[in-house]
This record gives sequence, C-alpha cells and structure tokens, in this order.
Amino acid sequence: MRAAAARAAAAMEEVARWALAAWAAAGVKGEVVVVVDGADASVDLDDGELVERLRTVLAEGSSKRDAVDRVVAATGARRGRVYDLSLTI
Repeated sequence: MRAAAARAAAAMEEVARWALAAWAAAGVKGEVVVVVDGADASVDLDDGELVERLRTVLAEGSSKRDAVDRVVAATGARRGRVYDLSLTI
C-alpha cells in the first residue's frame, strides 16, 4: 500500500510520499491530508478458471509452487484458495 501526506501553509506546500512516520515524528504542525492508494484490482475468477490457469502454467514446466505464485500474481486471488485448488490437479 502506498500513501502520501500533504500540508499547505500560506504559500508553502509540502508533500511526503514515503516515510510518513518519520515525517510525522519531525513535529509536523497544522492540518495534514493523508491520501492512501485504493485496493488493487483483482480478477474475480471461479475455481474452474483458476484450475485452468494452473494447468496452463504447469504445462509450461513450472513446479506447483511456482504455478501457484504465478496465478496469484496474475489474478489477485487468495494464495490459500489457489494452493488448495492446485492440490486437486
């Protein structure tokens, strides 16, 4: 997750895009706006589609572990779900 904090005072604007804790610990005074990235978009696939993706990756020569990792990365599906499905192949 990424975040940014910003504050504006008169004609000055300050933005921190990392190390927000350190920025806050420095004694920032006044109004601060924190903007947080939204959730990553994930593809909503049913079990059959995930199994098919696993089979495709396995057919390319990947191990089950690598296949699970690749399908999770490509779809955003929960790792536990994809792992459980890999055990059925």
